[in-house]
Amino acid sequence: MIAYQDFMEQERYTLSSMGPDERRDFVWAQRRALFGDDADIIWQEELRNHALSQSLAGIDKRTGSPTQKAADYTRAIRETYGEQASAMLENRRQELTDRFITLSSVQDSLQDLDPDQRYGTLREIRQTMGMEEAALDRWSELDRTRDERWKAGQAYQAQRQAIQERYQPGAERDKALDKLSRDFFGEDMGAVIRDEEAAGYFRFQQPRVYGQN
Repeated sequence: MIAYQDFMEQERYTLSSMGPDERRDFVWAQRRALFGDDADIIWQEELRNHALSQSLAGIDKRTGSPTQKAADYTRAIRETYGEQASAMLENRRQELTDRFITLSSVQDSLQDLDPDQRYGTLREIRQTMGMEEAALDRWSELDRTRDERWKAGQAYQAQRQAIQERYQPGAERDKALDKLSRDFFGEDMGAVIRDEEAAGYFRFQQPRVYGQN
């Protein structure tokens, strides 16, 4: 293990210049040289994570509904983790669900649905991932809250743009923008948004990720 750690330290610059697949092959060649078959035991979790990532990439490329793909995903988890799959799902359910929901094909499908269909599909995905009814209800409520927030955010952005076009930079524009953020989001949240904008971050210009923001 000391020899392996020395290798990783000595080769850190070489490794940083490699692509993910090349770097993985390079590291695993050294692991097998030092540890033989025991490398599969030592880095078992990494092997499983990689296998699941590969399965998820394949699922992303397939045709089918998000619900069908979620079922494929849970099967891949059980095949990859075997007897430990149930415990893994229990302990990392939200992380695993988030990884699935953020797939580009899933997001594209959700984007094409009307709100009620999208709420239903997100609920089915979470149900397939093993969430209980109480949790499903909380997530459904949050999905609706997020939609309302984004709707308000888009209206806010339009009015913010109008203010910027109407006023020159200065105190008058700042006063109008400050009032706008308070009118839309209240005193506390309005202050947060104004601080974000002062730092160059505009939350309602960020990509919408259904089921996450």
